[in-house]
Amino acid sequence: MAMTDHILLVESESDRSFFKEVCKTLGLHSNVKVAPPKDVGGSYNTKEGVFNHLPVLLNQLGDASITRLAVVVDDDSEDNGGGYNLAIDRVAYPFQI
Repeated sequence: MAMTDHILLVESESDRSFFKEVCKTLGLHSNVKVAPPKDVGGSYNTKEGVFNHLPVLLNQLGDASITRLAVVVDDDSEDNGGGYNLAIDRVAYPFQI
């Protein structure tokens, strides 16, 4: 799979559109690939898709296929089983030994 070496992983197509414009405004558009999971080999474009595909991308960091990885997910409402602490734990989980 051909990739740029700087990935900003987002949940959805609408997030990609928004963050592509942010990167363009910041002058990063030629250096950063803004992509939902399906664009980088994941199964589906959702927050769960981000979490499921994150270990694959972390492995690509390890073998230098990519050199930088950033992840943007929303934390949703605690009323809907979400919340900041749960979102942080899900992103940090692949880093725990």
